[in-house]
Amino acid sequence: MTVFIVEDDKGVSDSLSLVVEQLGYRAFACGTAEDFIEQALPTGSDTLIVDLGLPGISGKSLIRWAQRLADPPRIVAISGQPQNMISSITRDLTLDSLLRKPLSSDAIAAAL
Repeated sequence: MTVFIVEDDKGVSDSLSLVVEQLGYRAFACGTAEDFIEQALPTGSDTLIVDLGLPGISGKSLIRWAQRLADPPRIVAISGQPQNMISSITRDLTLDSLLRKPLSSDAIAAAL
């Protein structure tokens, strides 16, 4: 399985990639939804970790795009925003998991 990470904070992205690889998965990270759409096409055997607070194309829009794929990946949303904001953003999304920042290795492992 490849874990695709779309996170604009390089430190968070690097940390996520490291944890994912330590768990035995391949990690593929992009800083924007636009870069991800141009470079990668996940399948149903993959997992997509998306920051809800992306610049440009929003995390919510990227999740909707991924869910419309013929063979959509599992989707894990991440955010450091307040819970009421997260609830507002995700209320009409179907997610496999939602994690609040700061992220722990255990939470990431459980989501994968």
